[in-house]
Amino acid sequence: MGRKGNFSTIKNILASIMIAAIITVVIFLYLFLPFQIQGNSMSPALNNGDRIIVIKKFNRKNLKRFDIIVFRNPLNTTDRVIKRIIALPGEEISIKKGTVFINGQKLFQPFLFQYGDVIFNSVNINKIKIPKNSFYLMGDNRNSSKDSRIFGPVNSKIFLGKFFFRYWNSGNTVKKT
Repeated sequence: MGRKGNFSTIKNILASIMIAAIITVVIFLYLFLPFQIQGNSMSPALNNGDRIIVIKKFNRKNLKRFDIIVFRNPLNTTDRVIKRIIALPGEEISIKKGTVFINGQKLFQPFLFQYGDVIFNSVNINKIKIPKNSFYLMGDNRNSSKDSRIFGPVNSKIFLGKFFFRYWNSGNTVKKT
């Protein structure tokens, strides 16, 4: 095989690599959405500047309590926000002095307490029944979160993706005061 043969082989390999890279990027962008956390509403689980991947193609009927969702802000649909599912369709939620009740039962939220005592300045919410295809979403840092306590239950039609993993930890953590 001469120089012409080697060049042809290298050209074919590079073309194959380029095609594979393009296919990989297209599939990745179809299935996944990169997202940067802005603000501290999900601290301490996710902090300002963290970068995550969310799955765009997921079955909304399989969503569970405490799944983390990226969605369009119901008050400004150009903004994307991230919150945790607290109440599911058909459930009844109420909040009294920062304590969440689902169908009259106090909701244990282990992710809030693994970082120490948590005190919330929260509005009281009388019983709200969550409509079909909607969810009650809240940030983990309740004192700093604009969530369903402000805009109500969120229809899953505006969900953009479900949290998959964090690929960049910004190192920005909210200090306890």
